[in-house]
Amino acid sequence: MTVQGDGRFYVETLGCPKNQVDSDKIIGTLLTDGLVPTGDASAADVVVVNTCAFIEEARKESIEVILQLDETRRNGSRLVVTGCMAARYGDELAAELPEVDAVVVTGFRKSLGAAREAKRTSAIVTDVIVAEDMAKFPDLNLAESLQRLPGVAINREGGEGRRVSLRGLGPDFTRVQLNGMEVLGNVDSPMDSRGQTSRDRAFDFNIFASDLFSKVDVRKSFSAEQDEGGMAGTVGLYTAKPFDYSG
Repeated sequence: MTVQGDGRFYVETLGCPKNQVDSDKIIGTLLTDGLVPTGDASAADVVVVNTCAFIEEARKESIEVILQLDETRRNGSRLVVTGCMAARYGDELAAELPEVDAVVVTGFRKSLGAAREAKRTSAIVTDVIVAEDMAKFPDLNLAESLQRLPGVAINREGGEGRRVSLRGLGPDFTRVQLNGMEVLGNVDSPMDSRGQTSRDRAFDFNIFASDLFSKVDVRKSFSAEQDEGGMAGTVGLYTAKPFDYSG
């Protein structure tokens, strides 16, 4: 989207405190891009409405604010809608409110779309989790997050998920890679990661917190680029990289 004028922006935040946190992130991104904040929507080149759609009254308020800001904004400015309403009713907003120049979807719905696209374009049987929906899980570690995928089961010790089983085979038959390299991290102690007395192929997932990774994929079949793999499948862990994010 091209921004005309001197690059001033106005952000209207509706709904819960979480939306205020999201608005702060939006403001930070716009500031990084060189835009200047303003408290007057009529003087802004970009008007952003961070909507709420939790209840019916919130949806009505969001629509009213969108229409009001459309009336007050100056010619040539851009009206952008984001937040809960954009996530839930993005297609409907674009169709029924032609005043809106852009509907921006972030967060959980965006991550689901990215995961679905990665799964659709894969040549093998695979499942994918991307960072946003992994960080939203109230899980203790990566194994707890992975158990939400079909065909994945976990072993628990001390009430915490430790090892991953794929397609009914045990953890010893699952290969784990970190950024494409094989990793080995297993223990016999049910309480910590320091009681190692023997080595096997099973990986202990309590080593990592689930929010350390930008993507995790579970490959349940084989492809030509794999040098080797577990009989059950391969779990790929991918950490965030600088060029994954704008700004």
